[in-house]
Amino acid sequence: MYIQYGEWKINADVAKTRSYYSKFEKPMDQYSRNFQAYCDGLSHEEQKFFDSLGIDPKCVCIESLGKTSKKTAPSSGYYYVYGNYESAPAQPEISVEQLMKNGFGSSLKDNSVKVGAFRFEFQRASDPCSDIPADMPENCICLRFSCDDVEWLLKEKSEKAVKRSSHLDKILSKLSKKFTAKCKKDKDCAHDGGMLLTATCF
Repeated sequence: MYIQYGEWKINADVAKTRSYYSKFEKPMDQYSRNFQAYCDGLSHEEQKFFDSLGIDPKCVCIESLGKTSKKTAPSSGYYYVYGNYESAPAQPEISVEQLMKNGFGSSLKDNSVKVGAFRFEFQRASDPCSDIPADMPENCICLRFSCDDVEWLLKEKSEKAVKRSSHLDKILSKLSKKFTAKCKKDKDCAHDGGMLLTATCF
C-alpha cells in the first residue's frame, strides 16, 4: 500500500508491520509503562496515523529525561514500518563538519511531520543527521518520534526528574516560537501552526 505524508511517499507493508508489533514484547520500565498509559487517550487523528502504518504505538522503548515540574514526561523513541520509500524530500549534500560549522539543522530543510502532539521524523541512512538504531529489522523504514506533552499518569513516584534552569526554558521557548512561525509560512500547515499532513493512500 502506498501512503503519502507531504513529500514522503511510502510503499508500506501494513500487514507485515502489524504482525511484527503483535509479537512485540512491551517494555516494562517506568517511562515506557507511563507512555503506554498515555496512548490509551490518543486523539482520533493520532491513532489514525499509527493505524495507517500498522504500528501499535505502545510497542516502543521510551527515551525520557524524566518528569518535569509541569507533571509531564517528554518522550521519544523509534517505530519501524516494513516497506521502502517510493519518493522522499530532496536533501542537500552536506557533511557533518559543515553542519557543525553552520549550526546543526540550520542548513537543512525540516521534513518532519506533526500529527497532534507528536512530531515524526522519517529516517534515511543517507541523511547527515540520521540516527537509525543498529538493531532495526531488515527491509524497514525507521520513524523517530518525540512528544513533549506526555502526561505523568502512573500513581507511583517518578524515578527521575528533569531539572531545568530558567535560561534553558527561555531558549526552548524561543525555539518553539521559531518553529511555529516557520510552520505558519508553510502551505500545508494546520491552524495550530504544526506541520499537520493528511495521509493519502493509493
